[in-house]
Amino acid sequence: MRSEWKEVKLKYLIEKMGDGGTPSTLNQNNFGGDIPWVVVEDIRPEIYDTNTKLTDTGFSSCSAKLWPIDSVILSTGATIGEVGIAKVPLCTKQGITGLVCNEFANNYYLKFWFEHNRNTLFRYSQGTTFKEIRPRPLGNLRIKIPSPLTKESVIEQKTIAGIISNVDEAIEAVESSIKAADRLKKSLMQNLLTGKLKPDGTWRGEDEFVVDEKFGKVPVGWTVKSLKDLILFHQYGMNISSSDSGTVPMFRMNNIIDGRIVDSPMVMVNISDSDFEKYKVEKGDILFNRTNSLELVGKIGIFEMEGDYVFASYLIRIRATEDNEPEYLNYYLNSYKGQTLLRAKATPAVSQANINAKSLVQTYVPRPPKETQTEIVQLIKSHEDIKLGHSKKLQALKTLKKSLMQNLLTGKIRVDVEKINTLLEEA
Repeated sequence: MRSEWKEVKLKYLIEKMGDGGTPSTLNQNNFGGDIPWVVVEDIRPEIYDTNTKLTDTGFSSCSAKLWPIDSVILSTGATIGEVGIAKVPLCTKQGITGLVCNEFANNYYLKFWFEHNRNTLFRYSQGTTFKEIRPRPLGNLRIKIPSPLTKESVIEQKTIAGIISNVDEAIEAVESSIKAADRLKKSLMQNLLTGKLKPDGTWRGEDEFVVDEKFGKVPVGWTVKSLKDLILFHQYGMNISSSDSGTVPMFRMNNIIDGRIVDSPMVMVNISDSDFEKYKVEKGDILFNRTNSLELVGKIGIFEMEGDYVFASYLIRIRATEDNEPEYLNYYLNSYKGQTLLRAKATPAVSQANINAKSLVQTYVPRPPKETQTEIVQLIKSHEDIKLGHSKKLQALKTLKKSLMQNLLTGKIRVDVEKINTLLEEA
């Protein structure tokens, strides 16, 4: 009969625990040793090395402990709860605690438990302006484990950790696929929107370009137009405060994500029917963020959703003419070249920058024939769809991990230890 899960103080699950410190001779000019010196920014699920500093002071003159391989490394200082497993011997900076498990605990299980119970860790922190967890309170932290202080407990902990680790590996693989898809999309945009690459996948030769005096090199058959010649109108958004009793959703700057308008997070407003008709966003409308920090001014996205929405005053709406693809304009203005041109028009203010509508519509845009615009849009969209598929899979995996941690780390779902024992004996 399997025993119930119980809470055990952390100090009964570890062989040793120690704070980090500072090597006595470590400074900006004294690196080059072979012992990784870990700061919070270096903490990852598995720490094989660091991208920052190596100390040649070693164990003898380092007030931090040199933790052995597979120690649990936990941030207990400014960023409480960052956690990883040390895969090489290392020193830890002050504010990072190293934990070496005893025979009754699995290091990866503890890692996942800390990751899942970060709010609990905060409750054990002390201090006013600077919060940290000292060793004594941390040792009294109660960890929920199966069949406490037994061999069976460690087997089940290890199995649980293995299941969650497999999901983590799948998440990491999908994240890599998303990064690769994003790099490919950016490369396509850079080459298609400048005309270097044709939609059929072939490259244009130098003799297939002409030089426009206002813009520079463009493909033969393309023209260069100011944005005002490619749109029906431009319009500033509504200057109105949101309301808890509002009935109409309103887009703001943070609804522009990756070149698209999204419906989260939303604020609501109360407006008249006439204002609603004036500011209602239509499919194909492009919203431009005109005021913010220099990093955020110029964000731009296209509206493609169903539903009734209006837009706020810090946004400018533009609408393409019928002989121009709105998606093409959106892609170009989101490209490296487009963003460079837009931000060059930003005028600085106190802690903010601004691009007004007059400057926006004077931006020059290389314009291929509409059929070529359509081909370019379809090609970029096909790669966006690949990235979207990866993103949906990533969200599903993260939801699965959250569910597994909630159920497996609390005993709501039990791992069959007897079956695992049988498999181990047969192995």
